[in-house]
Amino acid sequence: MTDSKKTGLPFDVDVDEDIALGVYSNTFIINQTDQDFILDFAFRAPGLERAKIVSRVVVTPTHMKRLAYLMMESVKKYEERFGEIDINTKPKTPVN
Repeated sequence: MTDSKKTGLPFDVDVDEDIALGVYSNTFIINQTDQDFILDFAFRAPGLERAKIVSRVVVTPTHMKRLAYLMMESVKKYEERFGEIDINTKPKTPVN
């Protein structure tokens, strides 16, 4: 269980051990319908032409907009602490 004092949420959060370990993703795909956003996180090994989806998250448009805002806020905090993230660097592996 994650203590609400650590997360800043008004409630405690339970995390199963297999979820707490997380998964690694180096590729993502976002699709949407009129009701949902589908976020697919995938892993693509160097030299392979196919990626494997390792996690899928489906959220409402409202939650997606909140997520996008909170992610940008998190990136700002990261960059204030560690420096700017360069997204213009050419990847070492081809990206389609």
